[in-house]
Amino acid sequence: MKEKLAFLFACRRCENYPCVNACPNGALTREEGIIVRSSLLCVSCKTCALACPFGTIVPDMLLYTLASCDLCVGEGEKEKDRFSCVKSCPYGALKIVTEDDVSDKKNLHFFGDSLIVHVVDWLQLYGVQK
Repeated sequence: MKEKLAFLFACRRCENYPCVNACPNGALTREEGIIVRSSLLCVSCKTCALACPFGTIVPDMLLYTLASCDLCVGEGEKEKDRFSCVKSCPYGALKIVTEDDVSDKKNLHFFGDSLIVHVVDWLQLYGVQK
C-alpha cells in the first residue's frame, strides 16, 4: 500500500524517470505517467531508490516478494500448451514428463500432486571432478 501511495502521490514524475532507467531488471515501468513495480521482476536491489533524486522511493517499501509457480492454472486446454516456462525456455531445460518418463528415480522431489522436479547433477553428467 505504501508503495502505491508513493508512486501515485509522492512521485515527482521526473522527465527522464531515473528510477525506471536505473532498474537492472526492468521491474519499474511507466503506465500513463505513473510508476508501477512488477514484484516478479524486482529483486529488491533498491537501485531505483538510490536513483530517485527526490527520495520518494523509500527502500523499506521495496520488499522482495517470492514468486511461486501456480502451474499456469487455466492457461490452456492442452497440457503441452499450458506451461509458459516450458514454452519460453530457450535451452530445453524444462520438459513436461510423467514420473514414468524419468529413469533416475533417486533425485525426484514432489511438490503437491502436479509438480515433480528432477534434480540433475550437471557436474557428474559432464564428468567434471569436484
